[in-house]
Amino acid sequence: MRDHAAGSDRNPRRPRVLIAGGGVAALETLLALRDRAAERLELCVLAPAREFVYRPLGVLEPFEADASSPVVPTLPLADVVAEHGATLFPGALAAVDTDAGMAVTERRERIFWDDLVVAVGARAEPVVEGALTFGAPADADAIAGVVRGVRAGTLRRVAFAVPTGVAWTLPLYELALRMGTERDPEGRAPELLLVTPERAPLEAFGAEVAAATREALAGRGVRLRTESVVEAYEDGLVWIELEGGAEVDALIALPRLFGPAIPGLPSDAEGFVPVDGFGRVIGEDGIHAAGDATTQPLKQGGLAAQLADVVAADVAHRLLGEPPPAPLDPVLRGLLLTGGTPRYLRAHVVRHGEEHDGEQVAEEPLWWPPAKIAAHHLAPYLAERLLRTTT
Repeated sequence: MRDHAAGSDRNPRRPRVLIAGGGVAALETLLALRDRAAERLELCVLAPAREFVYRPLGVLEPFEADASSPVVPTLPLADVVAEHGATLFPGALAAVDTDAGMAVTERRERIFWDDLVVAVGARAEPVVEGALTFGAPADADAIAGVVRGVRAGTLRRVAFAVPTGVAWTLPLYELALRMGTERDPEGRAPELLLVTPERAPLEAFGAEVAAATREALAGRGVRLRTESVVEAYEDGLVWIELEGGAEVDALIALPRLFGPAIPGLPSDAEGFVPVDGFGRVIGEDGIHAAGDATTQPLKQGGLAAQLADVVAADVAHRLLGEPPPAPLDPVLRGLLLTGGTPRYLRAHVVRHGEEHDGEQVAEEPLWWPPAKIAAHHLAPYLAERLLRTTT
C-alpha cells in the first residue's frame, strides 16, 4: 500500500484539495480553484482515464464514422492537469476514510486531503430490453450500423426511447433529428418515432422550448409520443406501456444513470451522493461533490460546471478564508443540434410543479463561447486548447 501525504521539501505545506474525476465537473473545479487560489493550495486530480473526452459531440460520431479526423475531440488529462499546476494521480476512487481525511484508490493507494471534491460521474446501465443504448463512446459503432442501414434502405423504421428516471433527454432528440436528415438510395426518408415519459419534449426547459422542439421534430418527420414508456423491443415490435406494439426495424434508447455508491460516503438508494446548495456532502466535513455523481436530477455538463464553480468558491472559503459563495442557482443551457441550424436553449431550473422562468430559444448564441458545454472556466479553455491542437 502506497501513501501520498500532502506537502514536500520542495513545496511547504499547503492545504491539499483532491479532485476525484476527469470529466467536466472535475476540470471545472480544477480551473476555478487555480483561478481563485493560485499557489495557495496544493491541487491534485485522481482520474482513471487518460483523456478528457468532449462527450456532447458524440451524437455526430455515428453519422461520420468514416471521417478522416476524430469527430469527438479529446485532450490528454496529464497535459491539462500539469498546465494548471496540479498533480495527477492515475487511478479510480474506491473508498473514502472521512475520519483520516484519506481517499483509497482501486490499487489500494492512499491519498490524504484537506478537502475532497468527488466528481467521478455516474455509471450508465441499459434498461430497455432489446434496445441499442446511446450514451457512451462505445455505443457509437452500433448506432453507426443503424445509420448505414437507413442509408442502404434495409432499415426503414427506427424508434427512440427515453426510459423513466432519465431527466436529461436532449441527446436522444438530437439523434432523432439528425436521423431525420438521412435518405436511402431512392431518396426516401426513414419513419421515425420518439417515445418519452415527459409531458412535453425537452420538458426541463419549459413550454417555449417544447413548442420549438415539436416543430423541429415534425420538420424532420419524427412522430412524438409523450407521457409514454417503452417496455421492450422484440420480434420487430416496440412494446409501449398501455398502448401495445409498434413495428420498427431498430430501437435506440438512453441508459439510466446510477451513482458511484462509494464506500465511506453517504448515498441515496441509487448510489448518488447527497449535496446541499454549496456542493457540500450532507453530514460530512471537508467533502464536496459535483456533477453526475450527486443527487442533482439533471445530469448535464453545464449544470455540473455551475455546481463545480460554487464548490471551488466554498473550498476557498473553508481553507483560505475567502468570502463565502452564494448557493447554486442553476441555469440550464443546451445547444440542440438539429441536422440544420442549431438551437440555443436556456431556462432557469425549477422544482417540480413550479413555473419555468427565463425561457429562451434562439438560432443565435445565448452564451459565449457558444459551446455544447457552457462552463465559466472550462468552455473558454477548451475553445482555445482545441483550436491550438487543430492548427
